[in-house]
Amino acid sequence: MADERETSGQLVAVPEDYSWSKLVKLDGDALEIQYRHTLEELGNEGGMLGTIFHKTNETLN
Repeated sequence: MADERETSGQLVAVPEDYSWSKLVKLDGDALEIQYRHTLEELGNEGGMLGTIFHKTNETLN
């Protein structure tokens, strides 16, 4: 959703390091590692992002 909003020129809260455009360039082990790292980091964010990804972060650990 954030990628679609960003593409349409809207402001998004997802940090650039964890954006969809970074994930789609990867595959295999690199993708899995980055995806896990992304979920963990977004789960530690404050505000709405942290709320959305917090449960996912707990599941990974």
